[in-house]
Amino acid sequence: GAETLPRYEKTECWFVVPQDQKAECGFMTVAEDHAKPEGRTVRLPVVVIKASSGKAKADPVVFLTGGPGQPIGADKDGIKDWWLFAEFWPWMKSRDLILFEQRGNGMSEPNLNCAEADARGMEILRSLNDEMKVQKIYAEAIAACRNRLMGEGIDLNLYGTRETVKDL
Repeated sequence: GAETLPRYEKTECWFVVPQDQKAECGFMTVAEDHAKPEGRTVRLPVVVIKASSGKAKADPVVFLTGGPGQPIGADKDGIKDWWLFAEFWPWMKSRDLILFEQRGNGMSEPNLNCAEADARGMEILRSLNDEMKVQKIYAEAIAACRNRLMGEGIDLNLYGTRETVKDL
């Protein structure tokens, strides 16, 4: 039988939760193309940092990064910053904070990171005094990345803000 989508699976957190904090973790699986639920799927990590008072108001805060195109920081290293924010954001005492990884970013599967651009980072740095050369190197790297992702069957048109809103 066909899987029911969207589907949320609660999991153990993949990071250490500080003693004075509470968090819940899981993965949401959605259709890559919401109009074709029988097709490819996208797996999105979700972290809920619980209200520090233990008494959360009914309306949580959902944090999305800009772009889209930036990871949420839900990985083992990035999550450490979120524990610090609780100290400076008084609203976190009374509201759960939902960290929602947007498709294509960070720990989402598939991840659309362009290793091709990263691999040419030093070449770009050495060419900073030649803007045209930097643009050429970057354009080549991004074209190679695009070709690889499309070759993997990923529909790049389905990795933007409209689809993120549907995921939410």
